[in-house]
Amino acid sequence: MREKIVEIENLCKHYDKPAGLFSKERIFALDNLNLYIKRGDIFGLLGPNGAGKTTMLNIISGLTRQSSGQVRVLGDNSGLRPKLKKFEIGYLSEENVLPDYLSLQELLSFLANIFGFNSQLRAKRIGWLSEQLELASFINKRIQNLSAGQKRLAGLACAFINDPQLLILDEPTVYLDPLGARKLADLISSFKDQGKTVIISSHILSQVEKLCGQVAILKRGKLMFYGDIKTLGSKGSLEDSFIELTTD
Repeated sequence: MREKIVEIENLCKHYDKPAGLFSKERIFALDNLNLYIKRGDIFGLLGPNGAGKTTMLNIISGLTRQSSGQVRVLGDNSGLRPKLKKFEIGYLSEENVLPDYLSLQELLSFLANIFGFNSQLRAKRIGWLSEQLELASFINKRIQNLSAGQKRLAGLACAFINDPQLLILDEPTVYLDPLGARKLADLISSFKDQGKTVIISSHILSQVEKLCGQVAILKRGKLMFYGDIKTLGSKGSLEDSFIELTTD
């Protein structure tokens, strides 16, 4: 049986906001979620805006603490992931914030150095990513001079640089042209072939349907569906099922 890479039990994340002079209202970004993701899965995380997807990804990656519940990632449940566990995770955020003053080559070299790659391994890894994502034409440009699509490819390269066991991608194809999206899909599939695990959050349902075997759908922090994507689409298209589950 394949190892469980992510295990989520009774996960809650809430915020308190003022509701009056002496009162507060508790808002649940995530409300009692239970699911797991196995090694080698390409897992789709779906939901409308504000459903809690990014909050869930931030908790899995260790950037945010949950309010309650258990989240075990790569066997660890300590909340903010220890250094060695973080080295096994790659994360592309939706915001894709990158340092403008560096070239992409400098940024990738800096990150590879942090992850402990020697000069030979750094060159090999960066060269491989440059080929896979077609970075060569702009790898020596400063990030501030890149187009939106090139910046997205730069962010993807940063997420892949440490050859992670768990790759988390939040809206990865934003600003990518069809060729870039195709190359990314091929790269994600190659990760699965290596027995690695990928979580994709995306509004582009056709991409999720093509890549993912398992999927979860959130609505206002609640889990509306979790399971095999083929089961979800058995009564019609994925889009129809998604709309039915997330529309009031």
